[in-house]
Amino acid sequence: MRGQSALEFSVLVAFSLLMLTVFLHGIQGRAAFELERATILELQSLADTIELEIALADRVHAGYIRTFELPRTINGIEYVLNVYSQDEKSEIIITLNPEGRPQHIIFLELDLAPGSTLGPGNNEIRKTGGLIVTRHV
Repeated sequence: MRGQSALEFSVLVAFSLLMLTVFLHGIQGRAAFELERATILELQSLADTIELEIALADRVHAGYIRTFELPRTINGIEYVLNVYSQDEKSEIIITLNPEGRPQHIIFLELDLAPGSTLGPGNNEIRKTGGLIVTRHV
């Protein structure tokens, strides 16, 4: 009788540990999903800020100068902004550093000046002679 109780107890403990493992795995998966979702929302917010600053500069008079700040990290992850201009259109590619692959691409219907740069922290945007120039400062 005693051996049977020990076996039943062992089965009960093993089943309980299995259920705890499944439960913790589910929680970890949900947390990873929420972190990814928060990162995507921050990427979209960053893209919206950049597009707004460029659209504002495009609508105002020549001689416009403004300094604006972009967040230093996205959800605690460093990122890089690359600006490409060609054929009166520009692209800004946001890449999260650890992953090294583009996470978000902003397509602009206007041409930024050659040599324009953007980055985390302070950036300057100016409009001179109808041309928009961005510079990471």
